[in-house]
Amino acid sequence: MSAVVAVMAVLCPSAALGAVSSWKFETPAYDFGSVMLGSHPSHQFILTNTGETPIAAGRLRIHWRVQTPLDQELLAVVSNGCHSLTLEPEESCSIAVSFTPNYPGPKEGGLEVRPKEPDEVSPANVEIEGEGVGPWAALTPERLLFGPVEVGSGASPAQSITVENPGNLGLSIKGISFTDLFGAHQWASPFKIAGGSCRSGEVVAPGGRCTIEVALAPSQTGFLQSLLAVSDDASDSPQSVEVQGTGIASKHGDVGSPESSHEAQATSRVRITRHPSPVTAKRAATFSFSAVPPGAKAECKLDHLAFEPCSSPKHYAHLSNGRHKFQVRAHDPSNSVTSPPTNFRWRIQQHP
Repeated sequence: MSAVVAVMAVLCPSAALGAVSSWKFETPAYDFGSVMLGSHPSHQFILTNTGETPIAAGRLRIHWRVQTPLDQELLAVVSNGCHSLTLEPEESCSIAVSFTPNYPGPKEGGLEVRPKEPDEVSPANVEIEGEGVGPWAALTPERLLFGPVEVGSGASPAQSITVENPGNLGLSIKGISFTDLFGAHQWASPFKIAGGSCRSGEVVAPGGRCTIEVALAPSQTGFLQSLLAVSDDASDSPQSVEVQGTGIASKHGDVGSPESSHEAQATSRVRITRHPSPVTAKRAATFSFSAVPPGAKAECKLDHLAFEPCSSPKHYAHLSNGRHKFQVRAHDPSNSVTSPPTNFRWRIQQHP
């Protein structure tokens, strides 16, 4: 079932005993039509007192029922002209609601106004629908893990990333590159694009897909990590896949420093067991994690902050709108072995 929003205005009627209280919206349904992904048009819904008694309005409350996290911000109250008003018979007020599809396809919701006392007046309802229109990029898998590769031995066997377009418009690929974990371009990434059908300028048809072949060709020893970033004309561009691997010393050359050896041995990852929705309006986030190796301590990192000791669950509050990244790793101070970090990315999206 699609997302449904119930918006309730709490009312305190000052009615004469025996008089009839009633209200209704100007139209019982409204269709926003085709809406480009990422845009948020709004519409004024007119509520009229059709009864015989005044209706005193109180505060506005919003209740969400969603099918997927991507529909969490589908409907939002932009302005509430009914707040703190007393509607006399035949008087009207308006509630402005925005429609923001973040994923392609038909969407449904509803605006519902209820009184403070349920027996005083029946609810007034408006059914809302529309369709999200645009391309969409879905990358799988979320992470590529390469085994140890000797420095100077050439590239590893390639692994494949699939780019699918479940949207209803063609997806135009603008570029494919490697970045660091914060999106800065890596001019000398140890990972290489080894082939595939996805190329800059390629248009992936609705329901279509293309592939990107990635290989590891290390020039140094130790744990190696990059993001493969795909920029396109989807509303959430760029999308990325984490790629990890380990460079090891050649059997015929330098055996590497002790620090590099420790990093190469660090293969035990911490598993995240609880995290926020990928797209959410909540400005707080809680993460739970497990599988920290015996004797090791967990270290957490948020966005550009440094790693710091932490324990499960780890809670963050008062986060800003936009993209965020949480990382957790296991660190053993006795021999300085640090596991590859486990990452989770999400977006906080709130409309005014």
